[in-house]
Amino acid sequence: MSSFEGVLVAYGDSTSGFVIFLKNENVNYEYNAGGQKTKSSLELTKKCNKITFEFQLEENKSASARLGSNNLKGEWFKIPRVFSFLALSGMDIGKDSLSPVSNEYKAPFEFTGEIYHLLIELVGEKSNEPFLLDD
Repeated sequence: MSSFEGVLVAYGDSTSGFVIFLKNENVNYEYNAGGQKTKSSLELTKKCNKITFEFQLEENKSASARLGSNNLKGEWFKIPRVFSFLALSGMDIGKDSLSPVSNEYKAPFEFTGEIYHLLIELVGEKSNEPFLLDD
């Protein structure tokens, strides 16, 4: 198992946002929708070199998501409310530099390993119609 810890990616701040971080041999995800927090964690596999996060937006302003470690996929979990707009704090890679998205760590909680590649891929049905979450 990995002895690394710290934030892999953080977007937003303590008011709203999401973060993926390593702590206590787990990969952790937290989504903060204006104080309504959704958390999930998955134990890291031995010699973990790939962490994944899958997110499926649903039409009722919610989502389903799951974490992965190497080829191990975690259970799907629900995010009951998804904001179409998150805090303006921006995105950090390898740390959470402003007010932390999660109370599970103290900022900046810099990642102690090396991040070689980060891929954010948006997939799903393509549509010419905008999909508004907060209409």
